Amino acid sequence: MKKTFLIIIGFIISIFIINVMSGETDYTQSSNKNYKSNIENKHSCEKVASFYLDPEVILNSGSRSLGVKVIDAKAVQSNDYKKFYFVQYKIQTPNNGIVYPMFAMNKPTENGGNGVIYSMDELAITLSSYGDARRLKDPFSSADDGYSYASKCLK
Repeated sequence: MKKTFLIIIGFIISIFIINVMSGETDYTQSSNKNYKSNIENKHSCEKVASFYLDPEVILNSGSRSLGVKVIDAKAVQSNDYKKFYFVQYKIQTPNNGIVYPMFAMNKPTENGGNGVIYSMDELAITLSSYGDARRLKDPFSSADDGYSYASKCLK
């Protein structure tokens, strides 16, 4: 009886292993797919608070004096930095037309101006003079979660 029971258990385990190895029942991929779709659903382009659309807040005085204008901005929360968003701006420049600098901010959807702002690219540094997030002790990167989603918000 004990021998028959062990043979049946061994048979069930071998069938399971064969199914997994053949790809017929890919348990890991289906759970990863659900996890991935939950993360993707979280990456939505959020409206930024009107405070952060003010040229006095985001543009340096040199950019403002040249006639650079803030048109819009959208934020995507990062899963790598839970309290930070990547924020893409749509900016009108007199010489280069529409440009899309990227910033990292911790409170872009809240009015009040108590948030931290970092530049994420050379264009953002030139237009705003905010510090370079890529040079921090714990640097931000364009490979971080949320960046690629934010870079498509306004284009």
